[in-house]
Amino acid sequence: MAMLSKYVKEIRHRIRKKKFLKEIRISHECGVMSDWLAKKFITMTDKIGNGHRYAEYSYLEDMKAHAVLQLMKSWTKFNPDKCDNANAYFTTVIHCAFSYYLNKENREWRIKTELQNMVDDEQHF
Repeated sequence: MAMLSKYVKEIRHRIRKKKFLKEIRISHECGVMSDWLAKKFITMTDKIGNGHRYAEYSYLEDMKAHAVLQLMKSWTKFNPDKCDNANAYFTTVIHCAFSYYLNKENREWRIKTELQNMVDDEQHF
């Protein structure tokens, strides 16, 4: 298998970037998210979620679902006229959704631990 040159990779990246922006513009004009855009969001979420950073969480599927929900809520807020880097915007949305979910789980775990400690302390008396 021959290695692709840096130039060919750059051209492919530009084409994908233009298609992504074009699809966002079309979806904004119609007021409805296209199937292609929804699949792209799910693919982005899977790629980020399956990375080494989030691989060990038992509730990873819930995190991904929350991230997709946040993408569905925020896709209309992206303005392609102001910024042409949609990938960075939506990647940030995914990371923020993952962080929010992790913080929420951590808070619930701490509350559960405190309640268990209180019950254990009462049983000793």
